[in-house]
Amino acid sequence: MGIRADHFEEFVVVPTLNHLADATGNNRINSPAAIQLIMGTFAHESHLCEYLRQHPTGPARGGGQMESVTFNSWWKNYLKPRR
Repeated sequence: MGIRADHFEEFVVVPTLNHLADATGNNRINSPAAIQLIMGTFAHESHLCEYLRQHPTGPARGGGQMESVTFNSWWKNYLKPRR
């Protein structure tokens, strides 16, 4: 059993997207479409955080099942330059 979808959306996804929207000045970041995209990704990839490691032996981690290569690329090319 994963996290309740309504709680995940209300207490994790929406506050995170609101923070990103405020930090970047981009109000499209917290749009209904963005919320749906994240909710759908987490529901599909990890059954809404039921799995925090790719089953049975894959490299992906977390509720979104991101691989370390992808994380490192995002950090280096997108997040770090905007700090």
